[in-house]
Amino acid sequence: MASILQACTVLFFCQSISQATAQLIVTPVHDMVLDSNALVMPTSGSFGRILNGTTFQQEALITHGGYQYTAWYHNGSSDEDIFVSRRDLSGTTWETIDTGSGLENGDATASSDSRRWDGHNSISLGISGDGRIHLSFDQHVDELRYLTTDPGFATSASNIWNQAGFKPERDALNVNGAQIPKVTYPRFTNVGDDLVFTYRDRVSQDGDHYIATYNSQTGIWNAPHQFTDGRLGSYTDETDPVGQEPSLARNAYLNGFDIDTQGMMHITWTWREQATNANHDINYAYSDDAGVTWKNNAGVGLGSIISLNSPGIKIVDLNYQQALINQQGQVVDQEGRVHALMRHRRQEPGFEWQPGDATYDTVDAAYHHYYRDPVSGIWNVNRLPVDEPVGSRPKIGVDPNGNLLGIYRSGRNLIVAGAEKTINGFTDWQILYKDETDYEGDPLLDPVRLTEEGILSVFLQERATTSSETIPTGSPLHVLEFNISEHVETTYYLQASHPGGTSILSAELWFDAPTGGTSLADLNGYFPGNIFVVDGLNARTPSTSGTSVFAGTLVLQGTSPQLINHTGTNISISRMVVNSDTLFGQRVDGQQATIGELELNAELLIRQQLDPGGDAAFVFDEISGNGMLKFGLNTQDIDNHWGFDAADTDGDFTGSILLDKGILQFISSDLELPLATLQILNVDANSQISLVSDATFKAFQELNANNLGVVTLSVAPGTYTAADLNTLFGTTSRFTGSGTLTVLIPGDFDGDGDVDGADFLEWQRNDGTPAGLAAWQSNYGAPQLLAASAATVPEPSAILLIVFGTSLLVNRGYKNFTRETHLHETHL
Repeated sequence: MASILQACTVLFFCQSISQATAQLIVTPVHDMVLDSNALVMPTSGSFGRILNGTTFQQEALITHGGYQYTAWYHNGSSDEDIFVSRRDLSGTTWETIDTGSGLENGDATASSDSRRWDGHNSISLGISGDGRIHLSFDQHVDELRYLTTDPGFATSASNIWNQAGFKPERDALNVNGAQIPKVTYPRFTNVGDDLVFTYRDRVSQDGDHYIATYNSQTGIWNAPHQFTDGRLGSYTDETDPVGQEPSLARNAYLNGFDIDTQGMMHITWTWREQATNANHDINYAYSDDAGVTWKNNAGVGLGSIISLNSPGIKIVDLNYQQALINQQGQVVDQEGRVHALMRHRRQEPGFEWQPGDATYDTVDAAYHHYYRDPVSGIWNVNRLPVDEPVGSRPKIGVDPNGNLLGIYRSGRNLIVAGAEKTINGFTDWQILYKDETDYEGDPLLDPVRLTEEGILSVFLQERATTSSETIPTGSPLHVLEFNISEHVETTYYLQASHPGGTSILSAELWFDAPTGGTSLADLNGYFPGNIFVVDGLNARTPSTSGTSVFAGTLVLQGTSPQLINHTGTNISISRMVVNSDTLFGQRVDGQQATIGELELNAELLIRQQLDPGGDAAFVFDEISGNGMLKFGLNTQDIDNHWGFDAADTDGDFTGSILLDKGILQFISSDLELPLATLQILNVDANSQISLVSDATFKAFQELNANNLGVVTLSVAPGTYTAADLNTLFGTTSRFTGSGTLTVLIPGDFDGDGDVDGADFLEWQRNDGTPAGLAAWQSNYGAPQLLAASAATVPEPSAILLIVFGTSLLVNRGYKNFTRETHLHETHL
């Protein structure tokens, strides 16, 4: 199977650099209904029921001269006329014109018997620098249908904005010009004040593309000339199930046709072969002479025609089995990076093609962001989150700061995803907004409004509530608007003065409104998501019941900072950074502390303050750093149950855990910690490990033995019950609980019990260290883990060592804690 890694030398997997100091925020501001009865085709229609808002509709929203413009088909009583509308960007009122022209080629009720309802016959809208509106519409291998206006009409006064402004329809670009007999997928693209018109000639598996340029000074189009050829070259795909290879004809399905700030034209596309109804490969070319000639990714000239034979155009090798859909998203940012947002089969292990898979299968597919460095020509790829099911073909845009926004429909919901620009590339994509209105079709965006003003405008139609096999119906057509803002965090130092930030108090810090002190919850309300540094101070929760929530970053540093969880209160902190040895005190029985991200650069001592024998639960969604978690170390902690719950999917916590008093209960079902050390001391003969749920340890190293008399044993890779571990260590009750403890083979980065090529990919994405690579190389080919038994003899290559004292142990039960579940995933 061809995979992304086999693509070519210019494609690199890119692990995004996370950025803790900024966040993209999507805020809905307008929901404007253009038409409550926009056309929805009958169920007998080809290629879906939606004509307004499909990937075939290349331009749906355009910003020009202080206005926003759009066009759509209206569901009239006896026709489907094209409505053109505009609004002043200072308001939300749309001025709408019925052009009098409408759907004929794609309308099965028209006079010709050969007509059928066809979702390809969409509208393309363009506005040239002279203020002339251009429309090309209702074509799927049909003669050109072209409407235009006089110059200046686009921004004319309201009393002039009417149907009379449109000139008679024609089948040529120029008046009395040559007819264009076969047009599909028309597209208008602005090049300064001029306009480029591109379209496909002939059919889907045997097509060529043509380009023509409109001169806004003369009002004349030049003659269209060909720039892709579908019949040059022969293609063979070893995975073709049809067996009709080689294929001698094809079509280039363009994702976009974009112009950068230097005037260069950029295209990305997939090929669809005549021999089979499937797409293959992602390709790229550019032109620096207005489309007269073209160059490949390396800048080598291709001449005036691009074909399958053109060298150096393929940037991603994807065969027929990779569920690659055509006509997706493309944009060029302010610095000349070309971005393509593509839906195809996931390339990680476990998502390979299986017999019976649909050609454009979405179950094993995901959205992938490809982008090109304009200097080196290197392409990088990040996968979008898979939290929401794959749905429509995506579109992509860029905001004024170079951040990326992607939109698509998942099921019936609109999804807005984003990736922030950083000095190293782009952060991991995140789903920023979900609109659960019942939508249909492909959401389209206004690229100019997003790039110039940071406003995301989305064109999308609701699903019709009625349907008929032969009669069209209607539904509301929307333009949705969202403010896109980049929240940059500010650091506030919580002491009298600090050179690195803003000082706001020098007293105790509280997480809620107590008697006296300053409330961090109140501060967070005014400064959401900011960083607060407790520099040698006490931070306290209130003496009331409930949960104190802090959505920012809390940094603990300076001289002996403390965080005290007060009476009856649970605490939830989005991110906590421990830079100095810190006391984290739970005051009473039954409290739970939930930390979204814990960065541990020093010691964090967790103690029970008042109630010996109590229960304290600690939930860490992600842990990083090389510090130490200490539980106990106080005589009143002897009988305490420490419920520890963490998920470290990134594998970047290389610190240690020390249990000196009480019972440490691993209560997570997905605990994965590559700790350097796990120590169980036995000062008071009461320290235990309780396996409430299954836990996995990735990469334990040697321990520093204490001076109290210890036994050091190795545990080989495998899966162990508490009984297994007690037998291995010669104890009867040091390990309790019904869960299991799994020790992984060094180099098993994906945690599936063996070391293979999939682990190299995980190392490349999430580890990248020389030590990790060495572990993978040393253990490559290691077999699946076998479940251990009580008679297992440890191997010298063990990676888990547990240290404990030799005195008699006391058997204790355990208690269950409620776990708050938080999902985090790294996307490539």
